[in-house]
Amino acid sequence: MKRIVSMLLAICMVLSMSCIVIAADGLTADTTWYNADAKDLYISDAADLLGWATLASEGKTFAGQTIHLTADIDYNPGWTATVTTEGDVVTVAEAPANVFPGIKEFAGTFDGEGYALRGIYMKNEAVSGHYGFISQTKGQAAIQNLVFENSIVYAKTSADANNGISALVGGIYDQVGQTEGTYTLDVTNVYLDVDLVVERHSTTKKWMVGGIIGRIQHMRQPEVDATTGVVTDYSVDINSVVVAGGIYTVVKNDGALKKTAANGVLNVSMLAGGTKGEGATNTGTGAAQSEFGITTWMWN
Repeated sequence: MKRIVSMLLAICMVLSMSCIVIAADGLTADTTWYNADAKDLYISDAADLLGWATLASEGKTFAGQTIHLTADIDYNPGWTATVTTEGDVVTVAEAPANVFPGIKEFAGTFDGEGYALRGIYMKNEAVSGHYGFISQTKGQAAIQNLVFENSIVYAKTSADANNGISALVGGIYDQVGQTEGTYTLDVTNVYLDVDLVVERHSTTKKWMVGGIIGRIQHMRQPEVDATTGVVTDYSVDINSVVVAGGIYTVVKNDGALKKTAANGVLNVSMLAGGTKGEGATNTGTGAAQSEFGITTWMWN
């Protein structure tokens, strides 16, 4: 069987065509919906979603394109995402059949059209850099009209790098010195009920953990209209967002995951974990309030 699959994959590569690829967990990744020349793209099931991750791993960022959901997608039907605590011990639900690899980079628009993503389970054993459902956004990116629930993003941080970790977007990178086409991210009308578990392995590196965005790099100063005084054109705009999932920061001790309050430099927020640069904003935060605050800190 493995030999047959290998032959099929080889044929796909030779013909340079969009193919259905067999994932390690048995779910098939369908990329036949992708069209490099189309402005609007449509995905409707788990195979399509895995296809997006596959295309992203090949370097496709979807700049100038919009990915639309056309139906609810349950990546692991029948699986329930649970994270429980008893004292300082944190217990995470067993991994389901299908582990989602995540979207490496994204520079387009993801429009949920009011539909839901469910049953997403992600786990990275050694995060170095940004990590989340979308690890990093570039260009003029947007995420809108989306319900994201019954899911877990589990990250084990490496000890040799600063990290931005989030349930939705690990980080947005805004290029230093860029005067035109500055990287932006708009997050609008999103309901996020995803448990984020971060297991840390350093006492010195900066860990920035957020429900929506883990880390914002090189923020530029928001522009102010000289006539009206209205602040506009942020690098990041978060509006009409509800965050219902939990954030768990833990260390591993004697085989168990235990909650910790002070193990290294940790910055946690239900929206944006950390920002670097001259200015940042979270507008229209709605019900996205928590003991962690909105944006925990900035540094220049």
